[in-house]
Amino acid sequence: MGKLVVISGLPASGKSTLIRELKEKYGVISVPEHNEWVKGKFPKVPENIEEKIEKQRFFLNLDIARYNWAMEHLDKTDIIISDTDFTSPLAHNYAERWLLPDFNIYDWMVDEYIEQLKAKKLGLADYYIYLDVSFENRLKRREEDFQNSGRKRNDMFFTNPFPRDMREFHYIMINENSHRRCLPSTWYDNTKDIREAADDLWDIISKVKKDETPEETFNKFANSLQDTKNDKQR
Repeated sequence: MGKLVVISGLPASGKSTLIRELKEKYGVISVPEHNEWVKGKFPKVPENIEEKIEKQRFFLNLDIARYNWAMEHLDKTDIIISDTDFTSPLAHNYAERWLLPDFNIYDWMVDEYIEQLKAKKLGLADYYIYLDVSFENRLKRREEDFQNSGRKRNDMFFTNPFPRDMREFHYIMINENSHRRCLPSTWYDNTKDIREAADDLWDIISKVKKDETPEETFNKFANSLQDTKNDKQR
């Protein structure tokens, strides 16, 4: 059985570019990205709490489908890489509850996602890598991406406090200096060029060992996730 590795980070942190390099250089396979999965057909901007919950159910079901795709392919390869997973919408709503308090569904999300994990409809990856990138470098990558592909990115992801609070969620769960760290993970300062960074990540990924049972990781994650309900915006 292979290993599922998730690469997370804020928009324009280099996730997709690094995954393409890892695929080309080391032959790993990757889970289809969200946009590729639904061909750009995402729900409309919600106008009330009910629509916000329905929109989040859409992304939850999408992440369940992506996780099941990975599980179906793990016996065919040593490593599968995913460009984010369900922890990213959790990070998004962790931050958004302070930005848009009238649309706060974060507590509901925490409870719902934990239930899906308990029911084994959804699962945690074997390892997580967070790409930490400065605002200046993210802004530069956003401009380069727009010039090369015409892809636009929401300014919300580049205007504090929103990206700062999204990063804080990942810091809690992943960073080795966090007392609430609960996931097998590496916090990677992504300052190198693409080839060097891909080599670094491959060195990390190829050495990943499953030291905990899925139940142990789930229990630690569920406890830390429940704790985030009580966090105050810093």
